[in-house]
Amino acid sequence: MKYIKSFDLLIFIITFFCGFYFHIFGNLGFDLSKLPGDLGDTRLNNYFLEHGYLYLTGQVSSFWDAPFMFPLNNVIALSDNLLGTMPIYSVFRIFGINTETSLQSWFIVVSSLNFLCATFVFFKISKNLAIASIGAYIFAFNISMFGQYNHLQILPKFIIPFAFYFLILFFKDFKLKFFFYALLALVYQFYCGIYLGFLLSLCLFIFIIIYLFVKHREFILKIKKWKWTVTFLLMIIISLGLLIPLLFPYYKMSKLIGVWDLNSFFNSLPCIKSYFFIMHGSLIWHFLENTGANIPIYWEHYLFIGGIPIISLIFYIVFINRFPKESRIFLFTLFLLFLLTLRIGDFSLYKLIYKIPGFGSMRSLGRVIHVELFLYSFITVTSLSFVYFKTSHKTILTVLFLGTLLLDQYFNPKNVYSFNKYEAQNRKELVINYLKNNSVQNYSAFAICSTNKDQIIFFNIDAMMASQKILKPTVNGYSSTCFGPICDFLCKSDSASLNNWLSLNNFNSSKILIINP
Repeated sequence: MKYIKSFDLLIFIITFFCGFYFHIFGNLGFDLSKLPGDLGDTRLNNYFLEHGYLYLTGQVSSFWDAPFMFPLNNVIALSDNLLGTMPIYSVFRIFGINTETSLQSWFIVVSSLNFLCATFVFFKISKNLAIASIGAYIFAFNISMFGQYNHLQILPKFIIPFAFYFLILFFKDFKLKFFFYALLALVYQFYCGIYLGFLLSLCLFIFIIIYLFVKHREFILKIKKWKWTVTFLLMIIISLGLLIPLLFPYYKMSKLIGVWDLNSFFNSLPCIKSYFFIMHGSLIWHFLENTGANIPIYWEHYLFIGGIPIISLIFYIVFINRFPKESRIFLFTLFLLFLLTLRIGDFSLYKLIYKIPGFGSMRSLGRVIHVELFLYSFITVTSLSFVYFKTSHKTILTVLFLGTLLLDQYFNPKNVYSFNKYEAQNRKELVINYLKNNSVQNYSAFAICSTNKDQIIFFNIDAMMASQKILKPTVNGYSSTCFGPICDFLCKSDSASLNNWLSLNNFNSSKILIINP
């Protein structure tokens, strides 16, 4: 028994190490010289984390009114905000580590938490650390993540396993404290990332409805007790109340800019090909690299999760009668979530959902894969546990599981999409030096106007990062959405659109320092 426990711990260490090697160091480099993705979204998320740190330490007076897209207010509500994990980033900044390296440190901590939290939950479920580690690897370090790292706002998902685990405990005997814990986990996921908050809420709603259908008799007996029912409803009200400070600014912004029409983000919904589409870099699945090449906005559709989870799913379906009835709820939840977010030609059941407040604001629905990954991981853990406890050759089987997993999920670190962090630092410093040399303190704000159309997004973020460093507002900006005249300027980056935006806000353009790179 002692040997088995030590062996399982070794498997845990190996899986964690491989996650570090392929995903963390693959994205950051062993010398921490790289950042995942490109100079766009990655630095935008860096800006949000830094803005939270500046607000936390009293260096800026308002969180929602960040000093970009000047003089527009409530601009943080145009994008995700990463509030939930901002304290992690802030710890490194408090110790004097620069913004880019603090982002790397945040990336390491959050990625590790994704793996460790999933391992803990799967261990509580399976009672086997080795199998739990394999399931956690599929959740935290899945091969599909390499198509997602350009959007770091989806990285903090370590609370998702706990949300499901608390609901499992709740439905065992309907102890309300576990229901409340699950609600708090959902609330925290919203604070970690709005996208995954809404997608997790959809998944949990499906999960709860199916569970209530299975255990409706026990639930009816509970709701007949008025104290239990009142407490149940009160917990829901408290949870909604905790979301108001986060979601109200987004509600106000939606009143200003409206909500997206379904057609504007319909192509972001996954199709069947999306789940068999992978970035270049896989060892054994490279033949799937061109599967989705003709999909509109194909870069949002790298959703292939590997062979192990798919084979486990098939195994689970074939032998479904061998598994506990309650564990089948995960299968049905995955199936319904898959159907609700799938598009087939011009049809999608998501048409039934997107008009629900909040769901129409999401433009990249392929990110549902991060919630689905937990369901796939649970099914994998359940299937592997079934086989594991049926055999007497547990050590050999575990080694086989691990070896197959690493081959299945292998991705060449040389193919990871990343950029040099020193380039980001140099671009920021160039703008800062120009501003200082041209007495930016004598102006109300500054703006970069560029004729290089290929670099407009990057110049907008250069301005944001420099603005944040010297605490001087900029008219430039970047977000998941924009509207009207400010969007015109951010896309064209010319003097005419700048003057139009400023005049509409009754602002004298002579008070703006203009940079022409």
